[in-house]
Amino acid sequence: MSKYPILDPHNFVALPYSSTTQPIQILTNILQEVQTQNKEIWLLSQDMSKAYDSVHIPLLQHALNRIKIPQNIQQLIINIHNNRHNSVITNFGSTSSYYVQDGIDQGETITPLLWRIYYDPLIAHIHSKFQGYNMSTTLLPNTQHLSYHTSVLAYMDDTLWLAPNKQILQQIVNSAESFYNMANITVNPTKSILATNKTEDPNPTINFANTIISTIALKDTFRYLGCWFTLLSHHKHIHNQITAEATNLINTIKNKKITEKQTIYIINTVLIPRFSYRTLNTFVYQSNTQNITNSYIQVAKHKAGLAATIPSSTIVHHQIYNLRSLTDIQIQNHISSLHTQLNNPLTAPSIKILIQQLQQATFSANNILLSSNYILPTKFHNTLVAQII
Repeated sequence: MSKYPILDPHNFVALPYSSTTQPIQILTNILQEVQTQNKEIWLLSQDMSKAYDSVHIPLLQHALNRIKIPQNIQQLIINIHNNRHNSVITNFGSTSSYYVQDGIDQGETITPLLWRIYYDPLIAHIHSKFQGYNMSTTLLPNTQHLSYHTSVLAYMDDTLWLAPNKQILQQIVNSAESFYNMANITVNPTKSILATNKTEDPNPTINFANTIISTIALKDTFRYLGCWFTLLSHHKHIHNQITAEATNLINTIKNKKITEKQTIYIINTVLIPRFSYRTLNTFVYQSNTQNITNSYIQVAKHKAGLAATIPSSTIVHHQIYNLRSLTDIQIQNHISSLHTQLNNPLTAPSIKILIQQLQQATFSANNILLSSNYILPTKFHNTLVAQII
């Protein structure tokens, strides 16, 4: 399945080299184009309840047959999930067994792949029927046209529908709702998030599962796959949330009776990876990252019984404590991310369009990837791709 395009590529789960990073990067690129090109966009992030429990085994067999899985493998999968009993492991031993009427088990190695196969008919239908949001530009000087469009981004059951206007988003939602009703999938519309940058719409709502969903305020952030997003051109609110989360963790460490090695281990394996993930779609200002770095360096010095005036280079030296700096890590991560996007067939179209639009906006004959001798228009200053370059 990873070698041939059997499943729609817009559900980024279960196959090699797929992760939450790709849909986050694509959504980030789309929102950057929305801001710089002043285009309209509508987004709906849906909340699905107990996705694995809602898998109907007879329908799963139809989904397996749809992609021509050999009959003997189909039968093996169906037999594993039919006529079975489960029990729950607790601190006091296993509970009495109970009969499993339907669904697939969470935690099984094959379960994410089975869910992707089961969910794929809807993803494929929406992507083929609705163009969704469209990015485009012209590649000079040979006038080659670059374009990218998508109406859905999904990871497991976390699905984001995208459309250029409210009418198309409503049609997408109606198609999805009919599939959910047929497959007996429960969606919680009250926890779904609707966002748009069209503030002048007199009725900014969507009807989903007999529930009216209103848009969030333009200044509000929304969360998708663990990252905060905004439709504003600046990311001040996102930076505040990321900084607050890091500060809360540092304060928690500060108040715990732990050694300096435990402190540094928690910072390097919890705080820094979490910060790196949260900043996949934004570039936190150096003043903020340096303040966070200084805060946890001071905590590490205190836990080690060192004077606060000792040079920070003692703590960050790779042969002593090897505590890492968020400023350096963020730069390294974003440069690596740009390189990865350009070489990934799923993310390359959208990032190439952004870079080309940036190149054209400078009115420079010099390649912006090789030269810094250009003037960037103000509306591009806050874009992630411009800050990385």
